[in-house]
Amino acid sequence: MSREPGTGGTSPWGHMSGAAGVVASLWRAGVRRVFGIPAIETTHLFDAFASSPIEIVLTTHEHAAAIMADAHARATGSLAACLLAPGPGLTNALTGIAGARCDSSPLVALVAGRGGGLGPEGQVDSLDVARPVCKRAFRLEEPEEVPPAMARACRLAVEGEPGPVLVEVPVDVQRRRARMEGTGFRPGPRVLSAEAAEQLDLAARKIDAARQVGIYAGQGCFGAEEELRNLAELLNAPVASSISGLGCLPFIHPLSVGFGPGRVGSPLAESAFEACDLILAMGCRFSEAATGAYTLRLPGELIHIDVQPGTAGRFMPASLAITAPARQAMRLLIDRTAEKKDSSGVREIIRQGKRELRRRQLARPAWRDAVDPVKFFVELRELLSSEDVVVLDSGHHAVFGVASYRVQAPRTLIAPVDSRTVGFGVPAAVAVKLAMPETRVVGCVGDSGFLRTGLELLSARRCNVAPVIVVFADGKMDFTRAFQERVIGRETCVDLVPVDYESLARSLGVEYLCIRCDAALVDGLKAALTAEAPVVVELRVAYREATAYLRATQQAEIKNLPRASVLRLGSRLVLRKLGLWPRKRGRRPS
Repeated sequence: MSREPGTGGTSPWGHMSGAAGVVASLWRAGVRRVFGIPAIETTHLFDAFASSPIEIVLTTHEHAAAIMADAHARATGSLAACLLAPGPGLTNALTGIAGARCDSSPLVALVAGRGGGLGPEGQVDSLDVARPVCKRAFRLEEPEEVPPAMARACRLAVEGEPGPVLVEVPVDVQRRRARMEGTGFRPGPRVLSAEAAEQLDLAARKIDAARQVGIYAGQGCFGAEEELRNLAELLNAPVASSISGLGCLPFIHPLSVGFGPGRVGSPLAESAFEACDLILAMGCRFSEAATGAYTLRLPGELIHIDVQPGTAGRFMPASLAITAPARQAMRLLIDRTAEKKDSSGVREIIRQGKRELRRRQLARPAWRDAVDPVKFFVELRELLSSEDVVVLDSGHHAVFGVASYRVQAPRTLIAPVDSRTVGFGVPAAVAVKLAMPETRVVGCVGDSGFLRTGLELLSARRCNVAPVIVVFADGKMDFTRAFQERVIGRETCVDLVPVDYESLARSLGVEYLCIRCDAALVDGLKAALTAEAPVVVELRVAYREATAYLRATQQAEIKNLPRASVLRLGSRLVLRKLGLWPRKRGRRPS
């Protein structure tokens, strides 16, 4: 195989092995890195990648390989790939692949197929295992199939709502040679169907008739930031975002109100949307995380636009449910709606709300015995540029991050929103830093998340990249603890064994810092952000207030409890307040 696989076209690719054809197909689709761990069954594929311009990123665990491909795709907006061994290689990676599915990330997962004299037959069927968490899963049967089949896989991964596609490449297909022909994958332009155009005409008339429009933007609006801004300014509409869509309109814009609305969103978004009698939602699903366990109640009529058939109107009742790409839909609406005056005074409401938010943040007292998570994210925002990237793991710190960190550019806040994968943060931060080596990348993880995937800092060292990893260390799985305490009145299995993070960091060959109180925040963060090697920051954090998201999930769970359980819970909480109920129950260790 030549060093340069080519860039597309209809000419024959030449005579090559199936493995070389797979690699050439990914190159033509824009893949520039592949994440994985070699195995006997992947020998020919790894050799083909090594002979190509595609960089191989050796990970420490297959779970992280899928997460890193997912994060790389989210940071760049482009297709990514991982390469897995059959059996345990695939099953280890399933959580990461499922995360890409939940959070709409374009990913091709290659898994070697057993057989051909290498490895036992009749074990785990890769396709059966992967189908529930993939958009599609299929097997290559002959090397001649590689170009069209791989083009199909890449197209499926990126078109419509993006997501993972699994391709099994049996060992004999990898090593056999054939004449390869195909066009490669070239994404076509997204167009509006006649039905969507007709529905958008009706939407434009509804918008013109509305008193005050509010816009709700999901990550499907990435790539359409200019259209979103123009539409919002045309309509004088406040723009709220799903968590994944934060940054579509920078928070600094006078119409941007951050995450919300609803009980789990920002008070700013809630107040800005109060006067809205029409909500235009685009590129979003209204998933559990965005709606606070489906507790969101919108103040007005809903028009829901999403590119994936069946998504619009699925979780929130909509007067118009339109299947269309966000960018093309907004262009049509801009052409067909009239300019609206700011008759509701929404810009002043937002300006005053942002001023009050800033005042409250600055008025928070300095903690001397721990770090305030709100202050951490406020100070971090001050020290980073708008293009720098923050990666959140799943956990209590992430809830504070979404509420307190103001996102100023698209794809600069990356989190496992709908998958809620604990352990996402470290491998994702390494992958984002690989994709954007000149950008500062800060991964924020709870101590439980760090203990699951922190060894991927070895991948950072192998790749010579230097993300900052901030460990929110409180010695507990705190979000779970807080939920247990509020719903069942006691804690179970949430205490972690104390960890010497300094010794652990040194053993991994990375730098270490510890920030113990608010007064040390700025200097500590500056030191971490100017380090030339990967750095672990142990943040001695405390969670001393219940977040809106915690309260909403707690209330949703309590509503589902039998009445007798609610009464027992109430009695238990009263006894706890009086000091008559133990905080923990269970056998003492011998």
